[in-house]
Amino acid sequence: MKILDVGCHEGIFLKILKDKGYKVLGLEPNTEMVKYGRNMGLSIEQNFIEDFLTDRQFAMVTLFHVIEHLRRPDKVLNFLKPEGYLVLELPNIESYSAKK
Repeated sequence: MKILDVGCHEGIFLKILKDKGYKVLGLEPNTEMVKYGRNMGLSIEQNFIEDFLTDRQFAMVTLFHVIEHLRRPDKVLNFLKPEGYLVLELPNIESYSAKK
């Protein structure tokens, strides 16, 4: 299964998936985080999803606390295979940490 993690930061989630045998790619705009992840042997492209150009499609696309930052969140669907999985984690404005 090929998985795209958008906004992967340093790639901790990618590393877990890779260690379980998945083919993974991360997208991350932060230069330092990309370097850190690549030093762990991860495939991370320095880019924003809105500027990411590829004809590849993924069985799963994950966005953890990312979609609320996107100008064009619908662009994510271009990279998802039919019958693929879109995994989102969104902040909860009513949570304790958000109120603090």
